[in-house]
Formats: sequence, C-alpha cells, structure tokens
Amino acid sequence: MAQLYDHIRKAPVTKSDKTEKGQVDAAFARAARIVEADYEWPFQSHASMGPGCAVADVRPDGVTVWTGTQKPHFAAQGVAAVSAFLSIKCTPSGSPAQAPMAE
Repeated sequence: MAQLYDHIRKAPVTKSDKTEKGQVDAAFARAARIVEADYEWPFQSHASMGPGCAVADVRPDGVTVWTGTQKPHFAAQGVAAVSAFLSIKCTPSGSPAQAPMAE
C-alpha cells in the first residue's frame, strides 16, 4: 500500500481545460440512437448522526475531550483557546488526536 501512496504523491500534476464546441442539433440528427433517461438518488447529508455534544475530563495536567465532531483538531483548539490548558487531547470515536497548542 505504501508503494501506491508514493506513486500517487510523485505523479505529475496535469490540468486540462479543453472545451470542444460543436453543432449539437447536427450531432443528434446523425446519431444512430438517442437515449434519454431520468435519474434520481436519495439526499445524502454529511451531518452528524448524533447529538452535538462532548465530554471533557479536566485534570491539573490537561484536558481530554471526547466528541463526535468531524473536526477534532478544531474542537481541541477551541477548548485550549477558552481555557488555561495548553495540552488538549480530543478523541473522536475512541482514537486520540493531539491538537496543536493554542497561543
């Protein structure tokens, strides 16, 4: 798997803004078959499934925050910004992530 990631990281960046303009009506007139269809798909929200809440364990040496956020580093930075603690560990879904220290 590491080789795949290395290959992707080393691949050259290419960009193509090629636009071709043509005669749409003429193309449809020459087409052997025209396929028309309507497609529907369900709405998919990237919203949290759980309540917007957190639990904080405040101790003299720091704070550990457990939360269901999609941005644990922002949560840790926010707690550090409004508290006297510089060491904030934010744990999303049971996986600890150390946040940068607040100034």
